[in-house]
Amino acid sequence: MEKAGKSKNEAGAALAAGAPKQPAHEARAMAQGKRYGEAVKRLVVEQIEGGKLTLAQARRQHGIAGAQTIRGWQAKYGKAGGGVRRASTLAAAQEEIAKLRREKAELEHALARSTVKAIVLESALEEAEAQYGEDFKKKFGPGLSSVRAGGSARKG
Repeated sequence: MEKAGKSKNEAGAALAAGAPKQPAHEARAMAQGKRYGEAVKRLVVEQIEGGKLTLAQARRQHGIAGAQTIRGWQAKYGKAGGGVRRASTLAAAQEEIAKLRREKAELEHALARSTVKAIVLESALEEAEAQYGEDFKKKFGPGLSSVRAGGSARKG
């Protein structure tokens, strides 16, 4: 015997799963996977945590396919999942980003100064080589670092 075009197995499976009868367009939307905005997610979590709806009622009322979807929202936006702390965490993250941007700008500025200094020194060295007819890079290259350390650049 069949009821309303469904076999006993199909009807029994639907009843065993506790699935209410849904219009075809809702079933297709759930099968394709819906996307929910943050406002809807927060509303659902607030309704459940406030005791206005149970998880099952929220699923039916908002057309949400799985309970796991809502549990994920609760973990992200709910009080137990850190939803209250999320605003302070966001503010701290924004402060950290601002601090890192300032540090980055300072480092870029220091790099630019060092690059200009290296170019100026390179130009001065080339000018001195041209004026004295010496290749100072070859002659004093390895010993130049000892000048900075307080030693002598000349050997001998």
